[in-house]
Amino acid sequence: MVTKTFTSDRTNLEYFISGTHPRLLIGSGIHGNEYESIPFITAYLEKHEEKLPDFIYIPSLSPTAAAHKTRQNSEGLDVNRSFIGEGRCEESRAIIKFLSDFSFDQFLSFHEDPDNSAFYLYDAHGGLTAEVWNNLHTELTVQKIPLFTGIDDSDDLALGYRVKNGYCKWSFSKPSDHSIETWSVQSGIADSAVVIEVPGLISKADKKKTVEAVLSSLIKKEKEEVTDNEVNYAHDPDLAWR
Repeated sequence: MVTKTFTSDRTNLEYFISGTHPRLLIGSGIHGNEYESIPFITAYLEKHEEKLPDFIYIPSLSPTAAAHKTRQNSEGLDVNRSFIGEGRCEESRAIIKFLSDFSFDQFLSFHEDPDNSAFYLYDAHGGLTAEVWNNLHTELTVQKIPLFTGIDDSDDLALGYRVKNGYCKWSFSKPSDHSIETWSVQSGIADSAVVIEVPGLISKADKKKTVEAVLSSLIKKEKEEVTDNEVNYAHDPDLAWR
């Protein structure tokens, strides 16, 4: 994979690209205090590049937040609440400009929950099939990574969703949700989005295991469609409850 930089105004957005027609988008570091998973993502992509679909990986979606290891960027804003219109801040505007010429089958967005020791994810509109979720669930269980059940963040107006056994079906229902994941799907940049919350309170070794389990389980080897006769976990009322 090749390292490149997209420059817009004062924002330099570094990214990796593999192949000539990237259909997979991977992002991390939109919050600068969620950085420990980044080297594990990079290492996995380097090791398995030849077996993966063409992709773009942006390690630090907010370069200024990453530089200071803070949730907010240099403008004092949460970049992942800034994807509205052409972008509420300089970095979100740069990302929108960069990605608007692409069309992805899948967007995997990595976060870390700094207050949690258990894993969970948000599945946009229930796009994950039962087989994919079962594979990930099994691998995390084998690696002894606990799965979160509860309310994700009741104090955040853009969150407050119920999660069960590590899974939350996410339908972009909060009006204050101006996230990159919501923008990517609603603008047609990505067909599907999965928000991965790596537990912030586990060891680096377990974060590495979590990242590897997610990438090996969730990356589509080819474009997959959910058919009517497939069992979809998002349609299970015990998994989709809020």
